[in-house]
Amino acid sequence: MLTRHGAKLLMDPSCYDIYATMRLHGNAWDYHDFEKCYASLPDGSTFYDIGANVGYFAIEVAAGNPTISVVAFEPHSALATAIADSAELNDLRNLQVVEALVGDRCGTADFYLSPASIHASAVSDSGRPSGATLRKPMVTLDSLDLPPPTFIKIDVEGAEHLVLDGARDTIAQHRPHMFLEYMSWADPDQRVRRRLEAICTRHSDYTLIGDPRLDSGRKGWFPISDNTWDDIHAIYALNRDRPLRDNSAFPVVTT
Repeated sequence: MLTRHGAKLLMDPSCYDIYATMRLHGNAWDYHDFEKCYASLPDGSTFYDIGANVGYFAIEVAAGNPTISVVAFEPHSALATAIADSAELNDLRNLQVVEALVGDRCGTADFYLSPASIHASAVSDSGRPSGATLRKPMVTLDSLDLPPPTFIKIDVEGAEHLVLDGARDTIAQHRPHMFLEYMSWADPDQRVRRRLEAICTRHSDYTLIGDPRLDSGRKGWFPISDNTWDDIHAIYALNRDRPLRDNSAFPVVTT
């Protein structure tokens, strides 16, 4: 299928639920979130897409700007292959695929599949129904010999805290912008929240911005405070000292 911006996305038969949802939303997945991510990537950036799934974000970014290096992390073999094939279909030389879980240690870990392919996770208590379990390689961001990230997108269905734990040095040294899918009901022990707040405490150049849930009554992205965590469905950890491609994307912080 063609994405909203005209890139070719190879369709894997196990993920028709995702493609159907994309067709209903203008051949895009979470497009307003994609816009924020893309607006944060100046020429020459490096974009890590952790939990790339069918590769929508990774392919759109790589096709939209050939000066941006994209690394797509996806543990599901069929999806990792689909992303690589999509890159080949679009003749993208600026995208590489890492077929592995990203977490807090190097080795192997269980990967819990779900009847809905978008909800596969590295944690069994992600709050989603699970199906088969696969044993997959796991890496940490700190262990990898890759170009340092300008931006890290994390969408790993409840395992976001593990990714952050394995990226402490990367975050400390390179201060990337970060985007995370987040629902408070899926974080009952506040594992993700506590880690993000700790990052902001250690590194004062970060600001947390929330994307409101549709039923929250809020409009537009807003700075997160103690009493607003339940209102969000995604978090942007913005490094105020790192340039954006489009400063107007976050007027709440950059003006």
